[in-house]
Amino acid sequence: MFTRTGINLLGISLAVILMTQGSLSVDARGFRNRASNKNYSTKMVKPQTAAPKQHTTAKPAIPDPGKETAKMLTSSASASKSSSRNTAELSFQKGFTEYDLLGTNFSQLIRIMPEREGSLLKELTENHKPDYAENIAKKYPQVRPEVQETLARVAEAVHQGKSKPEIGKIVQEMPVPVRQLKANEVLAVNQELAPAIDPEEARAVLALNQFRMRSGLRPCLIDLLLCLVSRGHSSDMRNYGFFSHNSPVAGKGHFTSRARQMGASASAENIYMGSSSGNAANSAWANSSGHRANMLGGFSRVGVGRAGGYFTQMFGH
Repeated sequence: MFTRTGINLLGISLAVILMTQGSLSVDARGFRNRASNKNYSTKMVKPQTAAPKQHTTAKPAIPDPGKETAKMLTSSASASKSSSRNTAELSFQKGFTEYDLLGTNFSQLIRIMPEREGSLLKELTENHKPDYAENIAKKYPQVRPEVQETLARVAEAVHQGKSKPEIGKIVQEMPVPVRQLKANEVLAVNQELAPAIDPEEARAVLALNQFRMRSGLRPCLIDLLLCLVSRGHSSDMRNYGFFSHNSPVAGKGHFTSRARQMGASASAENIYMGSSSGNAANSAWANSSGHRANMLGGFSRVGVGRAGGYFTQMFGH
């Protein structure tokens, strides 16, 4: 267990890390949606200021779909490595616990600290063996034991920086089918998965589920593969200058095709352009009838992906 000195030292370390963090702007502008076998008439939200310049006759450079998919898979592992810092940042702001610091990498900080403090921090981080099962049981006492077992595996994989496909496989192997999970169990799994995605993506999922539960519906479980697919489409829209469900990238024209490329499945999609805030994107969708129909649909899985001020939200059964 961490000593009081160790916890204080880790708190100082986290404070140093957080000094580099900036704030995100909010400027919601537009969005679209599409669902399988449904036709919705949607309109762009009228911007308060001039809308971003749209592409005209210039065609985007079309990338190689095979290379793009491979790049997305390999980059997910490196992106997951930042999840510990995201967890530490949020935990420090709300008052962190020993559990919140499991797996946090302080190696770079140790190298620049004074020798005595650096040695102490190194000893604490190397000699403390996390007990994920015990911490999960304490954190979620109302969750069934078989779900707690999966939560412990997910927590360990997330804190070790495993890739999204690896973590997603753990969730898929859960002994309880997604549709048989209780609402509090879905939220517990999502809470442990949240550090594996962008904080604004996690906020968008949380806002979605709060909206669904206020409407008497079950929350949706985070699907990390759909998060990858969604982030890929958001990146394509930003990088190649378009805002549409129909992608000019070969093999990625329709959202169902994009999902299949990653070994996932999707039944509906919402897109948004304007702000880098997950709450702003979710509010825009909730205030449009077509997008709201998707958000309140009979889905059990959701993936959200952000690239700058572009968001994609995908749903699956």
